[in-house]
Amino acid sequence: MSSEPEIVPATQQLAEAYFGGQPPYSFRGFAAVLDGQPVGLAGVFRAYGKMWAFSGVKPPLRPYRKARVKGLKKLVSLLDSMPCPVYATADPEEETAPNLLARLGFRKTGEYHEGNEILIRRSPWRSCP
Repeated sequence: MSSEPEIVPATQQLAEAYFGGQPPYSFRGFAAVLDGQPVGLAGVFRAYGKMWAFSGVKPPLRPYRKARVKGLKKLVSLLDSMPCPVYATADPEEETAPNLLARLGFRKTGEYHEGNEILIRRSPWRSCP
């Protein structure tokens, strides 16, 4: 029987287990761990001279709404701590992604990357020079 997922700081080992190898970027974030295996990952990474938010959920995590909400709260706290805007794109495979990103404070920019609209979230507490 599965236990409840635990939200923990992401480590290199957890990231490699989640991605099945080396992650595409180094990042700061959190992992959802269920029965010793990472089933969710979220955080921020730097690419193209900007900070980008990401998240991923594997099927075993989907039934655990409380754990997903707890992970999102940690992600929001991380996003709020960023000194400059954070960017994101909605995963076209994830039906709820656009609404979730909007609820997290991301807004449309009118720019696109690989066919997906780039969204921006400015910290409510800080602004960039």
